[in-house]
Amino acid sequence: MGESGVGKSMFLKRIADDDFSNDFSPTIGIDFKNLVVDLDDEDEDEDEDDSDGDGIKVQLWDLPGKEEYRTIATSYFDGTHGVLLVYDVTGRYSFDSIRNWIRLIDDKIGTHVSKILVGHKCDQVDNQVVSTEEGRRLAREFNIQFYECSSQANENLQAAVEGLVKSIQERREEERVVESEQVGPGFFQKIAIGWSSWRSSTSSMA
Repeated sequence: MGESGVGKSMFLKRIADDDFSNDFSPTIGIDFKNLVVDLDDEDEDEDEDDSDGDGIKVQLWDLPGKEEYRTIATSYFDGTHGVLLVYDVTGRYSFDSIRNWIRLIDDKIGTHVSKILVGHKCDQVDNQVVSTEEGRRLAREFNIQFYECSSQANENLQAAVEGLVKSIQERREEERVVESEQVGPGFFQKIAIGWSSWRSSTSSMA
């Protein structure tokens, strides 16, 4: 999630299709991409076929950031397990708006959802107005991970998505422990919408 113009669509195209364009047009509708995240690839044989289903299937949604399309965006929040909070390091307003996006997430989705802070367009060093340390401080304030990324340079995009997936996994494991302790008379086992037996997760970049 994040303000219009921070590069969410560029991020999505680069991470999913390895495609990049500087042409900007604000997202009006809804777009999403499917990808498989393999968190254990460093331990696997390079020749091993990844088609065995061991990867985590992720659906990344690109939702409009403009205020007039906010109602459309929030209607797609159901089933969301994680959110990439994206700001433009060359735009102060987009950074200052992150707290508003976090409040929206907590209100519409819940405080349980995993969040990652992304400082986008970090390749534009000469135009950077939001320092790396400011991003780190904001991430520490909300106890979330922070990555500076560049779609143009294809830098840290994979790391940010993997960080989000790991955070979702850890949170779900904590929930399973709590739920297993509660299951019994008067309790019920919760099943998260959107996470099936083949381990899919839904993440937003509104």
